[in-house]
Amino acid sequence: MSRTQNVIEDPNTISDYIGSSNANIGEHLTKITRMFVSINMALKSIDQRLGRLETGPEGAVCDNEGLELIKGSLPLNDIEAITAFDNLLSNKEVSKQFKKYVTGIGGSCGKDNISRILKSVFTNACAVNCSWMGRKNNFAMHKLRCIAIVKDVVCSSFSTKENEFEQMCSEWLRFAKQRLNREK
Repeated sequence: MSRTQNVIEDPNTISDYIGSSNANIGEHLTKITRMFVSINMALKSIDQRLGRLETGPEGAVCDNEGLELIKGSLPLNDIEAITAFDNLLSNKEVSKQFKKYVTGIGGSCGKDNISRILKSVFTNACAVNCSWMGRKNNFAMHKLRCIAIVKDVVCSSFSTKENEFEQMCSEWLRFAKQRLNREK
């Protein structure tokens, strides 16, 4: 009983005790809030990944409405068709439809996906006249809207880095002449 009286009799001790406990509660509350935000962000990321897996390429292929314009103009046969199609992609709705089309193509890995997409977008006869950077009087492909959309789809679907994407596209374009000769 005497100890309780000492604490009560000394008002400074009570305020110090309450102040330190409030500080501890505040620190714990801050830590809990940070952990909650971190967990919430991780949960949203997992939810987005799960959503992509559920809809995935199979879901995108099944949803064919609005893709007639895209499918009708592909594969591109010459440089004029490439520039016309790239100008067409400046329309946001057409761009969304093209992204849906490209997402539906799929592939087992990043390289396979890029190869399948480029094969469906460009003919080998067209790709012979193109190069990634436009060297040797070829048409430059690296700045096209369609390539940017393909890069976005591939890099978000697979763990492909931008430089890997560029190397794979450059390689695909480089071997276009060989593929064209095999077709004949």
